[in-house]
Amino acid sequence: MAARASFDTACRAGEVTACARLGHFDTRGLGGPEDLERGVRLSMFACSRGEMLGCTTLGMLEKQGKEEGKAGLYASRRELERGCEADVAPACDALGSLHARGLGVERDVKRGFELYKKACELGSRLACARASKLPGMQTP
Repeated sequence: MAARASFDTACRAGEVTACARLGHFDTRGLGGPEDLERGVRLSMFACSRGEMLGCTTLGMLEKQGKEEGKAGLYASRRELERGCEADVAPACDALGSLHARGLGVERDVKRGFELYKKACELGSRLACARASKLPGMQTP
């Protein structure tokens, strides 16, 4: 319960990672009652800002057959696409992960690599590391 309260406080202060964690807690009923609606909303917020836990939570819900997860991934992906087009490295990195892992889109490792590469070129060392781990792809 204490962790959930801390995440709630930090999320209200604008901390995206805390919102992702709180969304995960809400969708699973960890440390309190399940609140799928709020969990999806928080996960969408976090995912659309490049926080992969938010995207992964939505992907988990989608794989469980929950329409909220599918809709959340779709909306988040659109925001990430806009961010990546505007050369925002975390958006390109998260979008690359969606493609490489097949979350909310058909799995496309090559497209994931391209997006990781763009994020890497924009300065994301994490995206550089992710690109280097994709099988059969040349690292940036």
